[in-house]
Amino acid sequence: MLRSLVGSEMCIRDSINAEYGGDGNADMRAEQNATRPRHSPYWIKIGMVGDTQTGKTTLRDAFIDGEHHVDFKQTMAVNFAERSEHVGGCDIKMSVWDFGGHMPDISHLEQVCEDAHAVLFVFDLCRPTTLASLPEWLQRVRTVNLSAMPVIVGTKYDQFLTLRPEAQQRTISQASSFAKVMEAPLIFCSSALRIHVNKVFGLVLSHLICIPPAFGLILPSLRSKGKRDPENYTPVPVLDYRDLAKRHDWQMMVHVVNGTDGGSMDVIPLEEKPSRRKRRGGTGRRTSTSFDEHDLNEDTAPPEC
Repeated sequence: MLRSLVGSEMCIRDSINAEYGGDGNADMRAEQNATRPRHSPYWIKIGMVGDTQTGKTTLRDAFIDGEHHVDFKQTMAVNFAERSEHVGGCDIKMSVWDFGGHMPDISHLEQVCEDAHAVLFVFDLCRPTTLASLPEWLQRVRTVNLSAMPVIVGTKYDQFLTLRPEAQQRTISQASSFAKVMEAPLIFCSSALRIHVNKVFGLVLSHLICIPPAFGLILPSLRSKGKRDPENYTPVPVLDYRDLAKRHDWQMMVHVVNGTDGGSMDVIPLEEKPSRRKRRGGTGRRTSTSFDEHDLNEDTAPPEC
């Protein structure tokens, strides 16, 4: 359940009414939320943009109904699906919208992004061109929505693991740079293996209702050239929302993958720099080799932070 990814239990009516909304109609929707019947659900709209065949619809379906469809069907029009959650004593309806990335028609973009509380900028981790197009997508989105929360999502992490280390490192570096410029969280996910699928949407919900998530950060880990064996290098499934945590003053924890003791995962405070922290029985270096299954697979309980 998505509510297991959100930290504390508290009433969220005032938080979600306050200020989060799409460009132009935020005041109107806040008034509607404030005057609606007591047991009526709150509505959150999430738009998804990105090049074609980046896995937008697959990610949406994996979140909405927990299914991963192997057969590829290109999205030809605007689509949306909804999922209801009960968090902090309130009912919330999350509406997720996407469309075929090949369509340049501004009307489709308006349907997906207008009034959206958050927009997911989706790219394929195995296709650098889809990452390079994110600035253009950002520019398009900002013409119809100036206030939506941006989130950069790299899909197909399971296939990304098969690429050469040099290609992986370039993608991680470029994605991290884009996330910093866009002031957006960066998340790598896999719909096929259900890695970080719910956490993408759980992070959006945590931001909108001002409640810290129940999962920590996994920061980008880049291999230093010539210092590690490429055969033993595996990129981490990035879950980086440091700027968001600082903005909300969340006391988050950082998961640091340590390859010196068989691939365990250390947890340290966000304020402490992982690269300088010494580990018992190790060299103190940050390496990435393997991960605990419960930290990645969302069919099990998320780690407590």
